[in-house]
Amino acid sequence: MRIRKKAVSPLIATVLLIAFAVALGAVVMNWGRSYVETTAEYAERGSDIQILCSRDINLKVVDGVENSLCYNDTEKQINFMLENAGTIDIEGLQVTVIGASDIDTTDLDNATIEIGHIKRFNVNYNNDTMGEILEIKFVPMIETTTTQTSVPCANSPLRKTDITECE
Repeated sequence: MRIRKKAVSPLIATVLLIAFAVALGAVVMNWGRSYVETTAEYAERGSDIQILCSRDINLKVVDGVENSLCYNDTEKQINFMLENAGTIDIEGLQVTVIGASDIDTTDLDNATIEIGHIKRFNVNYNNDTMGEILEIKFVPMIETTTTQTSVPCANSPLRKTDITECE
């Protein structure tokens, strides 16, 4: 008496394994392609911003003008006059004041400074509670073609330590 074995032949098993491997490879390749495209897009956007910030931003406190960077104790404000000497419009400013006892950051979203223009600004600062001003850091914000929103140029800040009393 012969017993019939009902099993998968080695040839069919090999074909099934190869088909499974090809299908798995296709899934991995599709995932890899989308991952690489997303990563490349993110890297391109980040490098565009870094290039614009390092090449096209040149923010200066106006020299030779009285009260171009000073602290007004009666109004509890820091007054400053900035010039955009770069080749791209500045769409906003992030002003960080480092005091002896605290740090205060203010976003000036509507602080647009066109190329070659000079503008005067002020930010509130209480010398009594925050302490003597040690440093002011101005971070320009730009709008790029890829983001359509203002992004800070954190690698291109203007730092000032010589803050005088307003006259």
